[in-house]
Amino acid sequence: MIRHCARAGRALLAFLLPDACLSCGAPLGDGERNLCPACRGTLTARLRALPLPAATASAEQEVAGPSGQLRAAALFALAFDGPARALIHALKYEGRPSAADDLAEAVGPLVGRAARGVVDAIVPVPLHAVRLRERGFNQAEIIARRIAPFVGAPVEASWLRRVHPTRTQTDLSRTERLANVRLAFEADGGHAAGRRVLLVDDVVTTGATLAAAAAALGAAGAECACFAVTGTKPVDKGAGGPLSFWIRLAHGACCA
Repeated sequence: MIRHCARAGRALLAFLLPDACLSCGAPLGDGERNLCPACRGTLTARLRALPLPAATASAEQEVAGPSGQLRAAALFALAFDGPARALIHALKYEGRPSAADDLAEAVGPLVGRAARGVVDAIVPVPLHAVRLRERGFNQAEIIARRIAPFVGAPVEASWLRRVHPTRTQTDLSRTERLANVRLAFEADGGHAAGRRVLLVDDVVTTGATLAAAAAALGAAGAECACFAVTGTKPVDKGAGGPLSFWIRLAHGACCA
């Protein structure tokens, strides 16, 4: 309910003040887009590591891929609050593609420095065909295409499909999220096998969706690292430094 009210409030604000900051509502000046300078200045990207769940031991083995090494973590660059949250919602629920440009400008250089020359392809987390028809676009794919020039790798959206429709994860518990997306994805082994893949999503909360998608890619023979533009949970300090996960990826490790 709160999310729907917030969405309606932003839509009303955009209608009444089309040149207002998406985050704080301040008027935008000439040449400014979506965010005022003050809010844009808070979009400080920093790679953070978030441990990801595995529903079963067999799922963990599948995710490990050809290297046999499991690195159960994802990376995200922005905290899911304030301006970052406003941009994600503007893209996801209001169909504003320029919000993806702002997100890519904030996180692209950082991801590019970490992933360029390491990954062979970028694969966005897919929507089910029914949800895709309803929404008209996949926000993860839009983001993936915006950050691709920084990474220097092609976007291969067809390598991963969501074969089972799932409930929205927003109001589900951690356990429910894991059950909801387990076996929801299927990867194209003919193309993904032996490739190093950067799996991209817009938001990581518990990591259930990224874990399930990575499991499908791992089962198809790909090695993957998981990246979300934003994350909603504090970083687990015991997981090790976030850059260490990229280093492990460069040596053939896989993220769950």
